Amino acid sequence: MGTQQTLPGYLKELRRSHHYKQDFVASQLNIIRQTYSHYETGRITPPVKALCKLAELYEVPVESLVALVLEEHVS
Repeated sequence: MGTQQTLPGYLKELRRSHHYKQDFVASQLNIIRQTYSHYETGRITPPVKALCKLAELYEVPVESLVALVLEEHVS
């Protein structure tokens, strides 16, 4: 992490480190792949429910994801 981490960048990093495809992650969230893709590009901020599922899927604290969302909206 050279510069400030963003939620979209972190989600992409987590997915790749787990060797998951966007289709798989989207299916875990019960959404279409295109919607999940928008989470990774920053076009859509994931709702809290999705953040909780992502935290569970990647075994990271949900607070770490929420903190990135808050930083994004405060900056």
